[in-house]
Amino acid sequence: MRTIELGIVYKPFPEELDEITLAVSKLTGLTPSEEKLFGFAGPNDVVQIILDAASWALVLKGTVAFLGGKFLSSYISELGKHAALKTIEVFQEKESNSESNIDADSFMELVVAIKKLREKGQTVTIAVKLPDTPRNAGFIIETDNPRDIARQISFIAIHTEEIQNSYQAIINKGGKVPRTGNNPDMSLKIELLENGDVTFLGEKLKLDREA
Repeated sequence: MRTIELGIVYKPFPEELDEITLAVSKLTGLTPSEEKLFGFAGPNDVVQIILDAASWALVLKGTVAFLGGKFLSSYISELGKHAALKTIEVFQEKESNSESNIDADSFMELVVAIKKLREKGQTVTIAVKLPDTPRNAGFIIETDNPRDIARQISFIAIHTEEIQNSYQAIINKGGKVPRTGNNPDMSLKIELLENGDVTFLGEKLKLDREA
């Protein structure tokens, strides 16, 4: 079951929030539900776009449509053909039979909606839904460049399952995640390095795509 949520503490800019809801819905074919985030001693000007693994597959298809074939070629070259193709196969299975309207224009509508919220002083986070916790793993959008946003979202989408598995491994080993979070919105920090590596809570993630 695919789920997308729009996480907010309060709703100061309903028009802009409606625009981002519409953009996400058009891109994925899913209407985001509203999730109340835990507020703290300020600032609470935060918006999280929260997706589970299956929904991330839909967003990845949108970013690839926007970036074009060169992105996939570069990705396959950097990761290795076998691992890359297995990754693409996994995401194709997840996004099949969806009602999304995937094209470059649909993704640009999401970028414009994100930019409008950022211009209102809102922190916009793209988040991965984590199991059995109200907290999410989050990557903060800090650019208005559409290609940069598409690239960032693509690499996080590709690593969604590894992010979830990394969190679960910490819990299974009796470990603890930071109580106050690493991001201003209390989400657990995802970082994208310049070489395309993705880290979660400071640890580099490794794709495992066995045949």
